[in-house]
Amino acid sequence: MQIFKLSAELSSEAIGIVASEVEKRLEVPLRAADIAATTGLPLETTREALVSLALRNRATITEIGADTAYIFKKATPSGRRRLGPKVRVALSYVADLFTSQLSYLIGLGILIGPAFVGARMVELGLEGDLFYLIGGGTLCFAAVALILKLVVRSISVVLPPLVLAGIALGWERWTAEDLYWIPLAVLVAIGLQIEVLRNYRKLRPQDPVALFLWGRAFTSPVSELKRVVDLIRAQNGVITTADLVRVFGWSLDHASEQLSEVIAEYGGDVAVDEDGHLHVWFEELSRAEEKAEVPEAAWARETSPPGPFEGLDLRWVSAASVACWLGIVASPFNPAYINFVADLDFTLSGIPFILRFIFAGFCAFPLMLYFGRIVLNLIERDDFKKRRRFLEQLEYATKHASGSFVGLDKFTNQELVEFGAEIDHEKGVQGSIWVSFPELTRRGGLRPPQMNAAWFEQNQVLENPTEERQTEVAEAHART
Repeated sequence: MQIFKLSAELSSEAIGIVASEVEKRLEVPLRAADIAATTGLPLETTREALVSLALRNRATITEIGADTAYIFKKATPSGRRRLGPKVRVALSYVADLFTSQLSYLIGLGILIGPAFVGARMVELGLEGDLFYLIGGGTLCFAAVALILKLVVRSISVVLPPLVLAGIALGWERWTAEDLYWIPLAVLVAIGLQIEVLRNYRKLRPQDPVALFLWGRAFTSPVSELKRVVDLIRAQNGVITTADLVRVFGWSLDHASEQLSEVIAEYGGDVAVDEDGHLHVWFEELSRAEEKAEVPEAAWARETSPPGPFEGLDLRWVSAASVACWLGIVASPFNPAYINFVADLDFTLSGIPFILRFIFAGFCAFPLMLYFGRIVLNLIERDDFKKRRRFLEQLEYATKHASGSFVGLDKFTNQELVEFGAEIDHEKGVQGSIWVSFPELTRRGGLRPPQMNAAWFEQNQVLENPTEERQTEVAEAHART
């Protein structure tokens, strides 16, 4: 039986060499041995690269004698001339360089742009227009995000009409001398929104800017660790890597990392049953008095994307609404308030500028919060499609860990690597391959119901096991 495991370390050079040979022999059955003889690559490396290319290009599987062959079809011409590899590399480098420099300039604009605009407006006695600037900037945030997301993705197309719109809106309130500040304000608004949309997942959980803009806390490693601990307590102290994969929808590598952190924190004992399945028992967590229910599998829970206001703390929204009301009613920009101050023999200039700016910011906060959540939800809906596909593939891999026939378009190469898949291409039939997921089995994917705390007390691997027990564990590992 020829079984191999897809490796994440398969070099791009090896794939490129095999791909060049494949391009020379399109529509012809190809065997790994023939390509290995031509290229001089090791047979196993050639076979792995060939299967990887077959999965990407949906090649047809056939048999030549006792060996497996793959037929790659010619690509449908697109009518456009493809650029050479050197040209594509050069253009990619220029694009990356331009993007990095643009991000740097945008960051500078975000930091110093509002300061320049505010100072200039104070100098001209236009403090009252700060309210309109912040409110208009918020609307620009939402407009740019929606246009970039739903219509186009090129800032060069979106920027000119927005600049013209900003100038038109401010024409009656700004003098000709000040018009050059409006494009800067619009640029800052656009830059801030694009920067947040592009990097919001890379922001730290405690980043106040992200929390202010989106009103949503990001998942932290500490919260993930707590979820794992709660699951272990719910299962009476017994856990497997496959349990984490099933409940949280994680990859095997991420689940293993989280379980390793819990073991380092709570000192779990690793046990191997008679079938070679690995299990971990945490004696300290098994004695927990309050135990939550074991959640459903991730693919059963995550069936629809979250709503735009799901998880939003209404207390913060209420506080923002009150602040908005105060900013409007008690604002220096309100004529009634100005008259009230005049009646008390105060002057408008006697109110600190910083208070006026804070009031204007409070007025803009609810708009920024709601528009930000809507825009973020649009992004998450696209991401949810990828997440849902991953969960569906994970469900299939978990339920067919021992192996099954699947079509070439069922899994991508990356998904097979993430699930620890193995392919037996001796069993391949026309248009399908035999795929098994032994990693899910070895790490506890088939945990029997009798694997409870009592079982571990009788069968757990002790810190200093006897030679007989060590032999049993070694034999169990060998069977995997």
